[in-house]
Amino acid sequence: MKRKLPVLISVSSAGKRVPRELDEISIATSEQIIEYADTGAFEIFALKSEVVRQVTSLISKLFIDMNECSDFTDEDLNNVVLNCTESGESLYKKKIAREMIQTLLDRYYYPYHEKLYSYSLSEVVLGLDCYSVEQIGTNSELEPDSDYNSDYDVVSQPWIRLTTVKGSVCPDYWVELLAECFEDQFKSEIPVEKADEDSSILSQHSKEMAWIKLEVVSGFFMTNKEKKLKILNALRQWINKVGA
Repeated sequence: MKRKLPVLISVSSAGKRVPRELDEISIATSEQIIEYADTGAFEIFALKSEVVRQVTSLISKLFIDMNECSDFTDEDLNNVVLNCTESGESLYKKKIAREMIQTLLDRYYYPYHEKLYSYSLSEVVLGLDCYSVEQIGTNSELEPDSDYNSDYDVVSQPWIRLTTVKGSVCPDYWVELLAECFEDQFKSEIPVEKADEDSSILSQHSKEMAWIKLEVVSGFFMTNKEKKLKILNALRQWINKVGA
């Protein structure tokens, strides 16, 4: 039997479901829900049969953002359970009551993070916090003589970005090795960043075990199936290099 990779995959921002508790009061449109979902992420990171653990959220991050920290202030809670879009458009017929926010946290948010924590105590050696993004960087970051075509659906390289946070238990050389493996697969230079701690999944769980944030451009430089295969091959190469 093929040995599964000792990796935990988290895909928290691709869901498109409305929590059933909000069905009757939600006025969010399908267009808004699609806009907030990571395009193609479920297909790109469909690695459940290849890795030891995978956690996904089917709930739209328009309603519950798993990639935020739920502390004790109203502001923190409103960052996790949203009442409006980034542009200020209301999502509901009426403001969600504090009791409902707590119910949503208890039924969706906390169980997601509890799984991430519990799996860190298993045979997993690396957590990957996975996202698909419209672009990495901005047009202004491109070289002046770049051949970038503004009519094309994606920006120029890089197609992948890796991020860790300061204070993480993840060894720096693990990240460097993973970048090398992705560079070999995608034939592209892979930038590696070390961010300050914040409210993200990466920060919340980075002291429990090694975590790396993986961002993949969602444009059509290759199919989602091809991206998935290259990610899988890169992870296999990485496991062999670190001897995990």
